[in-house]
Amino acid sequence: MKKLQRASVRIDHKNLSSRRRHNIDDKRRGSPLIPSIVPILKSYEVFVCAFNPVKQSILATGSKDAVVNLWDLPLPTSFEFARGSTAVQRLEDFVNGDQGDLTAVHWNSKGTLLAIGSYDSVLCVFTGHLYFSHTQHQGPIFTVKFSRNGQWLLTASLDGTACLWDVEAKELNIQYRAHTERCAFSTTDCCLNVVWISDILFASCSADQSIHIMQVGKIEPVQTLSGHTNEINQIECNPSGTRLASCSDDLTARIGKIDHIFASGEVYYTRAVHRRSLQPVVLSGHIHPLSSIGWCPNHPAGTNEIVVT
Repeated sequence: MKKLQRASVRIDHKNLSSRRRHNIDDKRRGSPLIPSIVPILKSYEVFVCAFNPVKQSILATGSKDAVVNLWDLPLPTSFEFARGSTAVQRLEDFVNGDQGDLTAVHWNSKGTLLAIGSYDSVLCVFTGHLYFSHTQHQGPIFTVKFSRNGQWLLTASLDGTACLWDVEAKELNIQYRAHTERCAFSTTDCCLNVVWISDILFASCSADQSIHIMQVGKIEPVQTLSGHTNEINQIECNPSGTRLASCSDDLTARIGKIDHIFASGEVYYTRAVHRRSLQPVVLSGHIHPLSSIGWCPNHPAGTNEIVVT
């Protein structure tokens, strides 16, 4: 299961001026530039952050003090250091600051709404001001994800459920309990992550070692993927929506095919050999549990996709 941890970065300030000088010299020679050093943004212990997908100078950070800061970052030139942010908007409309560690943030595709999940089980959505909030979950919220079209919002909680929210109506549509069938509110069934496959299909993973493919409007899973032997911490769909990657405390990652699931949610097998071809690729080699997995967003046509753990 994911645990909130403190991270720190050491910067050698003595070498900053010389690096800046070398960057400029490299630019004149036509050599690749060392990436510019961005400003250090002072806040409390920061757990999550996300850039606005439209206004890319806007950065949202969520911290242990139950505060979300929206930073307006001036963009640096290719060979200059970024300047510090002077414009900070602070969002503080949270229910319980003492238990309000912020665990997830996600922007909608238009960059107009920011969803926030927290350890006190409260979901909040902001426009800059509070758009709506809800206390439906009975356990910490670990993931919040808008659908690509912005119509829906998914949340995953340690109470074992995933909730589908109607964003415009500001209300719960369905609470999925596929991971709570064995023992409701058991710590072995907590829902750890959700990811959209399309605007009507999504997947959820759990400490119960299973992945469910779900469809908007249907309470039962379209398909269940199994094979991991310990908690599944994260799942990610490739950009084309044909593969689902997962990583687990069992020290492995798996890549499974999902292109046999139509956009309608119907599962289709052409013949037995096709069913066998759906066996996942198992990636091993780590000696500790895997907490994160991701796809390379772009790769040249005709080349294999890249996944990192």
